[in-house]
Amino acid sequence: WRDAAEGAARLEHWLRERCTGASWEVASCGLWRVWSLFYVGDLVELERCVSLFLRDAEERGDLYAATNFRTGLATTAWLMRDDPAGAREEARTALARWSRQGYHTQHWLGFSTEAMIALYEGDVAAARAHIAQQWPALRRSLLMRVQAVRVEALLFRARAALAAARDPGAAPALLRAATRDARRVRRERTRWTAPLADLVEAGVAACAGDRAQAVAHLEAAIRGFDAADMALYLIAARYRLGEVQGGEAGAALTRAARAWLEAQRVRNPARFVTMLAPGFDD
Repeated sequence: WRDAAEGAARLEHWLRERCTGASWEVASCGLWRVWSLFYVGDLVELERCVSLFLRDAEERGDLYAATNFRTGLATTAWLMRDDPAGAREEARTALARWSRQGYHTQHWLGFSTEAMIALYEGDVAAARAHIAQQWPALRRSLLMRVQAVRVEALLFRARAALAAARDPGAAPALLRAATRDARRVRRERTRWTAPLADLVEAGVAACAGDRAQAVAHLEAAIRGFDAADMALYLIAARYRLGEVQGGEAGAALTRAARAWLEAQRVRNPARFVTMLAPGFDD
C-alpha cells in the first residue's frame, strides 16, 4: 500500500508537469493515492489530498473528481473530524449530480460512504438496511468482480452484522453471517485480505464470549497487518486487543493506539475504531 501511495503521487506529479488534457488520469491517481493512504494509515496526508483535489475539482467543474473525492474512503477526511453529518451532506450533494442510469463506480463509492457513516455513528439498523437495499444492484453491476470492491463490500456486510450482534437475541444468526463473509474474504488468499478476515473473526469470538479465540485472532490480525503495511487496521486491532486483554498491560495498549489515532488528527478514536472493528464492548 505504501508503494501504491508513493507511485500514485509520482505519477500524478508527472502527469501535471508533462501532460495536457489528463484531468481524468490525474483524478484517478489521486483516488488511488487516497485509498492507499487509508490502508497505510497516513490520515493527515489523506485529509490534505482530499482537500486539495476537491478544491481543484470544484474550480474546474470536474464532476468525476468532485464526486470521487466526496465519497468512498475519501469520507475518512470528514470522519476524522468527527463530522458524520458533514460527510453525509457532501456525499449526497455529489451523488445528486451524478447519473442515476446504471450502476457505476460512483454508486459503489456512495454505498461505501453510507455504510461507513452508519457504522461510525453506531446506527446499526441504518447500516444493515442500506447494505441490504444496495446489495442486489451492486452484484448486478459486476463491480464485485474487482477484488478491492468485493472485499470491501463483504467487510461492510460483516461489520454491520457484528455491530448488530450486540443484541443477544439476534446474535447467533448474525455471527454466522459475519463468519461466512470473513471466510469469503480469507479465500482471496492475498497478504492484505487474510488479516481483515482475522479482525472480523476476532469480533465474532468477542461477541460469543470466547476471549481466548478473540485474542488469538487479534494477534494474527496484528501480525498480518504489520506484514502488509496496513497501519490503520493494525492500530484498530491493537486497540481491541488491549480491551480484550484488560489489566494494566491491556490499558496501556489501548492508550497507545488512541494516542496514535489522535496524532493522525482523529478526534473521536473510539468511534473510529468501532467503524473499523465492531463486535467488541465499547
